[in-house]
Amino acid sequence: MTITLPPEALKNTPSRREGLSENEERDLRLYGCELIQKAGIHLKLSQSTTVTAQALLHRFYFRRSFTEFDVRRTAAGCVFLGSKLEEDHRRVRDVALVMWWCTDKEEWWAERKKKKK
Repeated sequence: MTITLPPEALKNTPSRREGLSENEERDLRLYGCELIQKAGIHLKLSQSTTVTAQALLHRFYFRRSFTEFDVRRTAAGCVFLGSKLEEDHRRVRDVALVMWWCTDKEEWWAERKKKKK
């Protein structure tokens, strides 16, 4: 992942000011981008729409903290806005269902792995 910003902007994000480490913030950004990518595949969005949604996610979290806004909900909003910006329209209901399916499936697998151990 490459982000082109001045180094001081990268080190002084709202999440860092709230106490998140660099690794935690990076992991949350990657998780949000992976969710957007999965949703884009399931919604059959163009790659440019998916990339736009991921850019919106990064821009949002350079202004707001991960501790303040849930990355899953933010990713869902970014998918919806990205689809509108790129004229690749999807209904809110479709975006919400796909995002719920992607996140719920991950939680289900995590619970199942815990039960097996």
